[in-house]
Amino acid sequence: RYLEYVNKTGRKKTIQNYSSRCKILEEYNASRFQPITYAYQYTRDFVMEFLDWILLDRDNGPRTRNNYKGWCSALGEFMKDRKYIDENPAASIPKIPEDEKKRQPLSPSMVKQMQRHLAKEDPHFLLAVMMEYYTFIRPSELSAIRINDISIKEQRIFVSRDISKNKRDGYVGLNETLIRMMLELGVFSHPGDCYLFSRGFRPDIRKMGPDIFNKRWATMRKALK
Repeated sequence: RYLEYVNKTGRKKTIQNYSSRCKILEEYNASRFQPITYAYQYTRDFVMEFLDWILLDRDNGPRTRNNYKGWCSALGEFMKDRKYIDENPAASIPKIPEDEKKRQPLSPSMVKQMQRHLAKEDPHFLLAVMMEYYTFIRPSELSAIRINDISIKEQRIFVSRDISKNKRDGYVGLNETLIRMMLELGVFSHPGDCYLFSRGFRPDIRKMGPDIFNKRWATMRKALK
């Protein structure tokens, strides 16, 4: 019932994420000596044992364990709201300490190196990088932007509620740098229903997933060491 609800109300990425976690929960339950069958058996002890299984048996880190804790609490709220259970058993379970993510900001020299490399090797991906830098449009939204959504005259991009995370229509401004890059790359010579970033980060009718940005970024990092 929970999956039916998620499939009706969630975004594609959310549906994939929550469906995967449900499968992991089902895998854990099937591995128990006595698998639970009824909603009332979704207790604090059961959730704690599941989280320990995620951390220890599956050899995941504290961050992943804590993410599952948050999801278990959301599942508990779903069940509580529908009177399947009286209390959310995961609500009182504490998070465990996590190691801080170690991020290295790009230095000015690294930014220049990246710009030179992409200008020569992949100018279309450079446009994507510049889009992220100047507009902060999320990759999941940027992958769904069509050429029709871009207005040169008004210097802005329309982000539809169908693709935005906050489920609202909105506009994001464009500066001269981005408009000039799109003109130089011939973006507007393609039909308006083409996606701005498709195969090879060129305009095309085929929609690509948002993971293309991460994959191409990783390729560039490896090339530049």
